[in-house]
Amino acid sequence: MLTRTSKAYTEIRSNLQGLLQGVVVCIDPSIGSNSSMPGYAVYIRGNLVTSGILTIVLSESVPDRLRQLANAMRRLNNDYKPDILVY
Repeated sequence: MLTRTSKAYTEIRSNLQGLLQGVVVCIDPSIGSNSSMPGYAVYIRGNLVTSGILTIVLSESVPDRLRQLANAMRRLNNDYKPDILVY
């Protein structure tokens, strides 16, 4: 529960303008498993513009899957230049 005195509430309020007027990239940072892949969503001025799944090769080692996730995040950052990243 977010109360008006919680740190999360304060952070959201302090970034409200960026959330409503800027570019927000949201990710689910799973590193890939048989039941879960990382996902993303991009909002511009509060409107969803794209979303999807970031494909991670499950047969790779954990460090390699983390590298794949980092590279995908770098591409999202380069493509959308987010004001705020939510994970």
